[in-house]
Amino acid sequence: MEVSVYLESIRDLEVELRTDWTNEVIYWKQKSRVEWLQEGDKNTSYFHLVTQSRRKWNFISGLFAPNGSWETEEDGKAIVASDVYSSLFSTDGMDA
Repeated sequence: MEVSVYLESIRDLEVELRTDWTNEVIYWKQKSRVEWLQEGDKNTSYFHLVTQSRRKWNFISGLFAPNGSWETEEDGKAIVASDVYSSLFSTDGMDA
């Protein structure tokens, strides 16, 4: 067999592997969604556990201010976030 035939065979297998992997990812996403629909819509311990876990994961405990201090209070975090995003989206110092 020629090298080109081997390369083509390898490419075909890579495409098939990628397709199978994508299908597996989709399958597990759908399966988790079904579980959520079955268990999550009820007022169950599962629902509360998932909700608490999401809240914990999304919680920002603190932010570093530009001066290096660690802000943990809600007002301090709001000011730091506002200042950072204001400086990111400001046009000061940029050539027009």
